[in-house]
Amino acid sequence: MPDFTFRNNPNLASLDVGGNRIFELSENSFTGSALTHLDVDSNRLTDFNPAWFESINQTLRVLDIFGNNLLNLNSNGFANLRGITTLIAGSNPFWNIAHDAFTGLEAIETLSLSQCGITAMAPSWFEGMSSLTNLYLQDNNIGFLPDGIFNSLTSLRSLTITDNNLRFLGAAAFGTSLASVQNILASRNRIRAFDSAILDGADNLQWLMLNGNICTQSDFVLSMPGDLDGIRQSLTRCFANFGSDE
Repeated sequence: MPDFTFRNNPNLASLDVGGNRIFELSENSFTGSALTHLDVDSNRLTDFNPAWFESINQTLRVLDIFGNNLLNLNSNGFANLRGITTLIAGSNPFWNIAHDAFTGLEAIETLSLSQCGITAMAPSWFEGMSSLTNLYLQDNNIGFLPDGIFNSLTSLRSLTITDNNLRFLGAAAFGTSLASVQNILASRNRIRAFDSAILDGADNLQWLMLNGNICTQSDFVLSMPGDLDGIRQSLTRCFANFGSDE
């Protein structure tokens, strides 16, 4: 997409160029616009360059780069996009996501990193994201959640981590975010052990989906309010394994 494609469009606020064959953006592609919503999903971008958005970094709120061929998210890649509230970056074959790739996304409310082949996450990825409410990590290869990985997410409402390779789920991964979380969707992992402290500390929990795991029934779904004593009984095997199965 060449420079100054939209230079005579100062009132242009939303742009969808998804589903094309765009393999490169220019540093001034969006100069002259005042975009708040930009959708470049399902194209052929391979390198993420923060300079693409320099001209709209004061106005951009929603960025969709889903389904490209992006391989790397380098350090401070979003540092100048502090106003973004939604980042959809799923379905990219990332080889590397720097430990400080998301630094600066302090206003973000929704982050999607689904279908990216992620096997491990750096605890620093989510630092400073105190406004984040929805985190989508489904369809990756995540096998472990480090203690405190979600601790900075003090506004977290919904965590979707279905279809990964988790073997256990512990309260320590959530830290202070446990107090705000409402939905934990962890179906179709390999969970053998579940920390009972999650039920003790998640006072606002409304949905807990653990169906399709090793220590739960195939159709296990907790919906609150419900029979919490019965739920605890159905998770007896999961609780017993926690601590010995990690």
